[in-house]
Amino acid sequence: MPQANAELWTALQIPSAPLVRLERETLQSKILAQLEERLITGVFRPGEKLTLRTLAAQLGTSLMPVRDAIQHLQSIGALQSNANRTTTVPVVTPSERQGLSEVRFVLETLAAERATHLGDRAGFARLQERWEALRCSREEYSGAGYLQAHWAFHRELALLGGIPALVDLLTSLWLRIGPTVEMNGQMRDGKLEALTIHRAIVDAVVARDPAAARRALEVDIFYGTSRQDLTQSHIPAPSKRKKPARA
Repeated sequence: MPQANAELWTALQIPSAPLVRLERETLQSKILAQLEERLITGVFRPGEKLTLRTLAAQLGTSLMPVRDAIQHLQSIGALQSNANRTTTVPVVTPSERQGLSEVRFVLETLAAERATHLGDRAGFARLQERWEALRCSREEYSGAGYLQAHWAFHRELALLGGIPALVDLLTSLWLRIGPTVEMNGQMRDGKLEALTIHRAIVDAVVARDPAAARRALEVDIFYGTSRQDLTQSHIPAPSKRKKPARA
């Protein structure tokens, strides 16, 4: 075979090797994305047992990519590995949920404050679109649909902050909080109030007002997500005025 033809043949063979690897990684990422969505939107419930075979059958895949996705979620605390080799969705206690919400507050207020300085017109338009999706989901509360729009809004806000690692950190928090959200009846009953709060977040970011954005997020996270628990532990009871003694 002439040297020129041999070199051409060699060049043509090179791309075939990484192609299989790319397809596998894409499949794994898609499986992981679907499992993450089911956790964040509350499709998977606290204490629910997940089996590889059932998930693989539902996804139409082999066990290996599902196992890899499960192991990743276990490594970040989104799923729990038990002694009998079963996998369950963790049960988050009220105090643990409160702690996760406080971490959310620190990270998301940082993102919002940065967004007021770094955000541009295109970014503000995307945040507005996320709010519109949240508004549209208000009339027909589909559980997962509403929570999906809710997460998309907060994810977009984190992206506006300009710190890619922040999105990963928030995702891990929402993966642990998500399964408990729909169980909280206040999320369903207070969806109109939540819409107003998120509108305030959009307005504050667009107005480049970091203090207002921080206040709106405080209301959303502390008073919206965990109102009952935080009322007891974070909000001091109003002081009672002492009646003046009669002479």
